[in-house]
Amino acid sequence: MFTEETIERLRQIFDETMQQIDGELLEFGRQDDHVHLMVNCHPKLAISNLVEKLKGKSSHFLRQEFWPLLRKKLWGDHLWSRSYCVVT
Repeated sequence: MFTEETIERLRQIFDETMQQIDGELLEFGRQDDHVHLMVNCHPKLAISNLVEKLKGKSSHFLRQEFWPLLRKKLWGDHLWSRSYCVVT
């Protein structure tokens, strides 16, 4: 689903988002249809809020910047599925 260009932009968006919430993107990896992140954030930050920010912001910017490439590869009408996995 992701190209090298969209992956690099996605990494930038995640890094910027983590900095905005005083967190840090420690690791970033990808598979064909999903990504893996290791982040450091304040323990009082709700994980659901963090995931919402990362998915929402990345979806917004990737759709704006890469719509012709992404439109045929969406989950229905969504860039991200509703699910996520967190390990602490």
